[in-house]
Amino acid sequence: MISKVPEDKMVIIPNGVDTNLFHEGGNRDTIRKACGLGDSFTIGYVGVLREWVDFQPLFMAVQSLKKKLDLKILIVGSGPERENLNKLTVNLGIDDMVIFTGNVPYNQVPDYISAMDVCTIPFKTDRVAKDSLPLKLFEYMACGKPVISSKIDVILEEMSHIVCCCETPEEYEEIIMKYYHNKNLLDTCGKAGQKYVSENYTWNSISNLLESVLKEV
Repeated sequence: MISKVPEDKMVIIPNGVDTNLFHEGGNRDTIRKACGLGDSFTIGYVGVLREWVDFQPLFMAVQSLKKKLDLKILIVGSGPERENLNKLTVNLGIDDMVIFTGNVPYNQVPDYISAMDVCTIPFKTDRVAKDSLPLKLFEYMACGKPVISSKIDVILEEMSHIVCCCETPEEYEEIIMKYYHNKNLLDTCGKAGQKYVSENYTWNSISNLLESVLKEV
């Protein structure tokens, strides 16, 4: 039986973000035109489409809002769940509102994030997801985008003041409505997240933390 390492002997080194690559701006208009987003309020996701991603609550919220708001969902990335997600959008009658780009080169990801109004982390709230701290969170925030996330423990504990957390379609609907009707709130939340990342989660600050830990050892 392996004994547990005492907490005072551990230091967690978190993910970080390259703010030289991920920052506000990018080719927003070019990407929006290429993806057919028009003037629609765009909810975005970047990442692999695997079994731990759960779009159903978000899709159901968008279905409910379809006749009220001009919305699009931009999904950047691919994976084994792509076909199932396609079927889900058809079943819900929102396939005309969801754009799948497939995989894009990593250095173009900031441009796609720039084309989004709000970014999402729609993970299943299982044990794995609840203990995660996704890199995409910092990439979104570095680009100045507000984030809507599933109820991931570390985000709830440390970032609930800048990240909106939800689980149900009704909760997604409420948050989307709030952002849709308040551009100032979009900007304020985006800048707050950007500031938080620049102060805490750049790769430079993470490497400094690692260096200090190694020196102590």
